[in-house]
Amino acid sequence: MRSQEQDRKTRQRRPALAGVSGAHRMSLTAIETRYAGCRFRSRLEARWAVFFDAVGIPWEYEPQGFDLPIGRYLPDFLLWDQIWFEVKGAFDGRDIVPTAQLAK
Repeated sequence: MRSQEQDRKTRQRRPALAGVSGAHRMSLTAIETRYAGCRFRSRLEARWAVFFDAVGIPWEYEPQGFDLPIGRYLPDFLLWDQIWFEVKGAFDGRDIVPTAQLAK
């Protein structure tokens, strides 16, 4: 079993990420990815398409945009021709309003 002193020394040796704290996040650039004849804006979206195919869920990628009171909104996937599915990385709350408006 590790002692508290060993844990403290381990924490001290770990390099901190520059510019990252609990209140700040680093900005990551999405990597465009092709899968199943679609050009996805990010690898995360493409991974979801692979998952949907693996479990047999029919999907369309960005088939339709919507004019909402706050502007245009383009959901990522339409599943079973009736369920909108939006892919996000870390949740930061910015998409609550357009998603709520789309639900109306």
